[in-house]
Amino acid sequence: AVGRLEEQKNFPYMFKALAYILNEYENYEFQLTILGDGSKKNELYSLCEKLNIIDSVSFKGFVHDTSKYYTNADLFLLSSKWEGYGNVIVEAMSFGLPVISTDCPYGPS
Repeated sequence: AVGRLEEQKNFPYMFKALAYILNEYENYEFQLTILGDGSKKNELYSLCEKLNIIDSVSFKGFVHDTSKYYTNADLFLLSSKWEGYGNVIVEAMSFGLPVISTDCPYGPS
């Protein structure tokens, strides 16, 4: 996932989905890498601890060149509550990644 750690990006929704998947499929390994920084970082980190998924989530902060992350990813997630054009979706698709996105009232559907 790539995005600012702010309310709009709705990372708690993504984390709850990950916690559900890891709980339902105990033998399933999943590593969520998040590129971005923002005012919600500490809150989101605490939520990951509370959901017991902190070992499956990696906060990388702001990254200038995201290409190595896209190249090594299996898929791209976007959990935004609202979104404009969604440049990160186009970026991810340019690397051949499948995209899973929330249905935004303004943006991806």
